[in-house]
Amino acid sequence: MHILFLLDYFPPYIWWIETLFDDVTDFCIKKWYTVTVLTSRHDASLSAIEKRKWVHIYRTWNNRFTILWKALQFWITHRSLFQSIDHIHTSTFTAAIPAWILSKLYKKPCTITIHEIYDTLRYHLKWKKAILYIRFEKLILGLSWTHIVTVSNYTKSMIQKLYHLSDQSLSVVYNQIDNSFWSRNAISDKEIQILKKQYNLIDKKIGLFVGRLGYEKWLPYLIESLHDVIETHNNFTLVIIAPRTPHLYAKHIQQQIKTTKDQITNNNLNKYILWIDPVQNDTELKLWMIASDIGIIPSMSEGFCYTAVQMQALWLPLIVSNVGALPEVLSNKHSFVWYGKIKELSKAIQSNLSMSKDNKNITTSSESKNINYQQYCDIFENYHK
Repeated sequence: MHILFLLDYFPPYIWWIETLFDDVTDFCIKKWYTVTVLTSRHDASLSAIEKRKWVHIYRTWNNRFTILWKALQFWITHRSLFQSIDHIHTSTFTAAIPAWILSKLYKKPCTITIHEIYDTLRYHLKWKKAILYIRFEKLILGLSWTHIVTVSNYTKSMIQKLYHLSDQSLSVVYNQIDNSFWSRNAISDKEIQILKKQYNLIDKKIGLFVGRLGYEKWLPYLIESLHDVIETHNNFTLVIIAPRTPHLYAKHIQQQIKTTKDQITNNNLNKYILWIDPVQNDTELKLWMIASDIGIIPSMSEGFCYTAVQMQALWLPLIVSNVGALPEVLSNKHSFVWYGKIKELSKAIQSNLSMSKDNKNITTSSESKNINYQQYCDIFENYHK
C-alpha cells in the first residue's frame, strides 16, 4: 500500500503531534508500506524534497496557514504521485481541508486523527480565537471522513456528544512511547549534576512545566501560585520549557512571550523561574524530567498529553489537572487538582515538595515495550480496495 500523510508539520519540527506521526510513519515502513509525507517547509534551510528513514517527504508551504492553496498547487504539478496513492491520512487542523479535497478528487479513502476538541474550551479562550477555532473544528468534523481516529476515549466521547457521530466511524488509538527510551536508567547522576550546575540549580527543588504558553495550558495561574510556594520553599525553582525567544516564533506567540515575561517581572518572580526555549531532542527533554522533583501540568483540557505519560514513565511525581484524558491515561497515584484553583495548586506543590524522595507517590512505568501502531495499519487495510 501507498499511504500519503498530509500534515501541518513533520520532523525535524518536533512537538507532540509530530512525535506521533514520526512513529506511525516509521511503523508503516516496517510493514513494507510506501509512505509519502506532504507537509510544510517551516524552515527555509530544510530540503524541499527529502528521503528520511525511507519516508518520502515533500515540503511545499511556509506554515500551516498557506497549506490549502500550496497543497493544491503541489497536486497540479505532481499528479502522477497522487495516482499511485491508496490511502490519505491527515490530522487537525489546516492540513485536513486539502487532504479531504484530494481524497474526493481521486476517490481515495481519507482518515483523520483528532487529538483534542476545542469546543470544550470555548468558555476559556479569547472570543475571537474561540470563534475561529470552533468554527474551523465544526467545518472539519462536518466533512465525510472514511474513518476518524481519536487518541483517547475522552476525545471520542466528546466528538460523539458534540457532533453526533456513530461509534462505527470512530476508533481509539492511544499515543505510545518507547519505555525502553523513557527510562531513568539511561541517565547518569553525573549528567544530572552537570545540567543543574549549568543552570545554577544545585540544591534546588525543581518543578517542571513543558508546553505552550497561554491559558490553554493554564501557565499564568501556575506562575501566580508561586507566591504561596516560595513562602514555605524558598529553594524552589519553576523550570518552564516553552517558547521564549521572540524572533523564533510567529506574532501571536511573540505576544504570549511578552505577556508571560511581564507577569513574571511584575510579580518579582525572576529569581524563582528558569525559562528556556523548547529543547532540541527527546534526550535533552528526558534529562530535564529526571533532574526535576515534580512535573506540573495544570492544563484546562488535554486530549492525551504526551508530557504526562513520559513523566510518569520516568517515575516523576505529577501534579495534574483533573480534566480531559489525564485521569484516563495516568495512574491515580498522582496529585489531581481542579484547574484554575490557584490555592489548591500551590498546596499540592507544597505538599509534594515536603515529602521525602522515598515517600513520594512515584508510579513506575509499565514493562518495556516497543512502539506498535498496528491499529493504524488495520484501519488503512480495512479500507483498501
